[in-house]
Amino acid sequence: MIQKNLFESGGKKTDLIPGVPIGLIEVSLFNPRRTWDTKHVDNIAQLIERNGYDGTQAIKCHEEGGKYYVFAGSNRLKACQKLQLVSIPVYVYSGYTNEELWRMAYEDNEQADAQAQFNMVDIWMDYKVKSEAGWTQQKISDVLGVSQMTVSRRIALSNLPIINYIFKHSDKLNERICLELLELNTVFNFNHETLLCEIIDNVVKRSKEPTSVQFKAEVSKYNDAIRAAETCAKQLKDEHLSQFLEAIKDMRTAASIESQGRIYFKKQTDADAEKVQADLDKLSAQQNAALEAKNQAEKNAKIQEVLDRIRLGDASELTANFPDNIKLVFTDPPYGKNFQSNRRVKTERAAKIQNDSEIGEAIPLFEKVMQNLYPKMANDSAALVWADWKYEGAFMRVLESIGLEIKNSIVWVKANHGTGDLQGSFAPKHERLIFAVKGKPVFNEQGRLPDVMNGNEFPDTHHPTPKPVDMLERIVLHLTHPEDIIADPFTGCGTTAIASVRNNRTFHGCEIEESWYNEAQENVNKILKNGI
Repeated sequence: MIQKNLFESGGKKTDLIPGVPIGLIEVSLFNPRRTWDTKHVDNIAQLIERNGYDGTQAIKCHEEGGKYYVFAGSNRLKACQKLQLVSIPVYVYSGYTNEELWRMAYEDNEQADAQAQFNMVDIWMDYKVKSEAGWTQQKISDVLGVSQMTVSRRIALSNLPIINYIFKHSDKLNERICLELLELNTVFNFNHETLLCEIIDNVVKRSKEPTSVQFKAEVSKYNDAIRAAETCAKQLKDEHLSQFLEAIKDMRTAASIESQGRIYFKKQTDADAEKVQADLDKLSAQQNAALEAKNQAEKNAKIQEVLDRIRLGDASELTANFPDNIKLVFTDPPYGKNFQSNRRVKTERAAKIQNDSEIGEAIPLFEKVMQNLYPKMANDSAALVWADWKYEGAFMRVLESIGLEIKNSIVWVKANHGTGDLQGSFAPKHERLIFAVKGKPVFNEQGRLPDVMNGNEFPDTHHPTPKPVDMLERIVLHLTHPEDIIADPFTGCGTTAIASVRNNRTFHGCEIEESWYNEAQENVNKILKNGI
């Protein structure tokens, strides 16, 4: 292409190339313009179309790799492209540094009469591009001859999230006004971009020629609202914080935000109080459960302790290990009757009682047991022994032989007649109970009992000869005090045990027949679970 040298000095030169294909021409990175006013480009295009292309208006470029990059005159390039010109004249600057090309672009903008001045947004973005390319603020300041503070502010302005919105209103805004926007605080709940746009709209709607004072006042109002939101937010947490932020997202005054803050702070305080109470209730429930578990464990241990004192085995052996200081021996030994109820004629009869087949077996067994127990009986204690009327004398002699004194023979009047010879004897309606003492025991303050008594309360049992618990209780209460030791070496189904533990007496017993032993354990366990 033909070119004409216009200037050359110190390695720098300027050439005019009359006809460069327009397809080889692009906008240079050193051209600050990033936006083009369509109206202004149209005006330039009309002038070129009417008057032709004036060589003095040639576009200024630097050439690299066969392409021409416009650093000044991009509006003219856009106009030529609009007219679809094939080629245009360009000035080609060679030997100039990047900094010089950039400076010349700004100088050309300031001196040009036929083109629009750079939009302030273009200038900010141009500074940002150079900064991101590694140019220091000092370098930009030196090249363009502006203060470093100006450079810093313009780069800050380029980072505003509403650059396009500012450009839209650039006919009413200036750089000084926009600097006030940098003073707006940012907060996580409010959308920074939205607030900035609102501030511009608010001021522009109120004034045809907005001032920095007006913007400063508007920004200050918004900052007050943001500070109020931040202060309230610091006092809230979790769902109350999120609810508060949602409630104030469209609020723009400190007063309205603070009012919401008070509302949600009270909700949080109330919720915290409820939570504290709930935690206290939960802790109390846990403590109560732990205490209940502890009490239950203690109760179970006490129950087991009582049950362990009812032993399975031969009374003649086990009574040797009974404790000392027995206050009352209350028992129903084998009578030597070989007893088996004849009352049942349609169902299977109850089992016989062990060691009850012969009086010759029953008396020696009873004597051995009482010999074991007598030394363990407390001074001023008593023995109550159930006996059949036929052998009552034999049992009395055993009691006297070991050192006890016979005091009474007590009669239990039954509600129903007894068994036996259903056709050849009178129906027995009583049983006899021998009362013997060691020393001189006295009745409690409840008074003297008669020697003829009724009793009709029985445990759930299959035992053939259960004794009435209610009658046994009256006797236990008259002859003993709480925690006194009561012994029954022939426990059976546990009537004496029930009368004892139900009235807080310490019971010791044994039973050789496993089925009756199990019944006694079960009957006493029921009483203890309900009573201890």
